[in-house]
Parts: sequence; C-alpha cells; structure tokens
Amino acid sequence: MRTEELNLKASNSSGARPDYLYGSMLDQMRYIYALQYVKDKNVLDIACGIGWGSYLMAMSGAQKVFAIDLSQEAIHTAKKYYINPNIVYICGSLEDSNIPDKSIDVVTSFETFEHLENPILILNEFHRILKPNGVLLLSTPNGYATKFKQKDLPHNPYHFQEYFKKEIVQMLGDKWEILEYKGQYPMRAESTEIFKYRRFIRDYFIITKLVHKIGILGRVVGFVFRRFGILTLAEPAFVGSCEPVDIQNSNEPAYHYFILRPKIV
Repeated sequence: MRTEELNLKASNSSGARPDYLYGSMLDQMRYIYALQYVKDKNVLDIACGIGWGSYLMAMSGAQKVFAIDLSQEAIHTAKKYYINPNIVYICGSLEDSNIPDKSIDVVTSFETFEHLENPILILNEFHRILKPNGVLLLSTPNGYATKFKQKDLPHNPYHFQEYFKKEIVQMLGDKWEILEYKGQYPMRAESTEIFKYRRFIRDYFIITKLVHKIGILGRVVGFVFRRFGILTLAEPAFVGSCEPVDIQNSNEPAYHYFILRPKIV
C-alpha cells in the first residue's frame, strides 16, 4: 500500500516523531486536551509515534491504551522510553490489529488523516471499534491555512491531502455526530496572517527538501534566508498556548480539532 511505503520513509532513528523528548507544543496540547476524556476508558491512539501521548493518557488514568503505529522504529522507541503496564504497543495498521467491534471508548487520531489515500476507510474502522457513546478526537491540518488554492497539493511530501473543514464534514456524512469543532491557532479568514501562514508552510518544506538534498549546506542556506527574511521558517502557532479552542465563524485554524461521536446506522 502506498500509504505505508510513503510514511515509513518519514521515520528516523527515533521513530516517526522528531525525538523521544517530544518537543512539539502543537502535538502536546492535542493530547493534553484529550485527557479530560480518557480516565477509566479504553483508548486507541492511532499513529502513536514514539508513544509520548499514549504514555500521558495512561498516566492520566486510562484503563488501557492501544497504541498503533506503522513504524517499527517508532514502536521500538516507545517501548524503550514510554513504558506503562496499561499501554499495548502495536506495530502495524489498525485494520490488522484485531481490535474487537464496539470495544473502545476513545480514539485519538492526531495528524493521521492527511497521510491517507482514503480517509473514509479509517473512519469506518473507527466507527466499527467505538462504543455507541464513544468519542473520536480528530486533528488534522486545515487546507485553508496551508494551501494557497484549494486544489493545490500539500507542500508536505508525506501528506496525500490537507482538507478544508467542509470537505471533512462531507466525509463524516451521516455516520458521525459533531459534538464540537475546535482548532489550534485560529486566524481571521482572508487575512494577511493566513497568507503569512501559508507562506511559512511553503518555505519550511522548501528548506526541508533542500537540506535533504545537500545536507549541511542546505542548513546554511536556510539560515541565511531566514536571517534576511527571504523565507519564513519559525512556526507561527508556537507564539501562543496552542490549545484547541472554539473557532468563530470569521476565523480559520491552522489545525482542525473535531470531537465526534459515532451514530447508530
């Protein structure tokens, strides 16, 4: 499957996430916000990476956390640094993990949706394994904030697509109830701030590609470009708390954060 091949290439010596210290505030706040849902619950953490979020949820009272990732390196790192008796680490896909029907209370799917060729398939799997009163927490980049035009392909080479809110709502169809819609780093629609954020995403992956091709010289070029303001390489969302918040009608977040419940169909 192309999804597996592409995302396995994203792994490094520490797994799919940057390192075992898990320094991304955006990722941290997604999991921290989820803690209110997990006490005494069976949780599935899909695309768990190196296990920081799974560990946090287990330490915060989750009854059992099934933590799944395609990357062997990520799971190896998780088992080394984020050990808890209430976590079951699984290397592979959700479809092959043998999670029983209607057995999970909470699913956390953070920055997974955009990597999939057909996200509806995983939504169907989530619907299958969630209890009727279960909750799916779904975070994914907002295509409105990352792409200059809706039809553009993502700048991130590991993303198949980055979706506008209306596109995700359409995929949810009549199988899911939207309990809440939140987001991280809200910006006013059609604003200079939105344009600058799109430029940041573009510039970041220009330099990432350059570094990959020419190594240390690419880093030097990136430093020079950043120093003279030619490229914008600092994540704007890090200036605030990064917590998922309510999104007003006139705003667009950098990242969607849906809180969903499966409907009986």
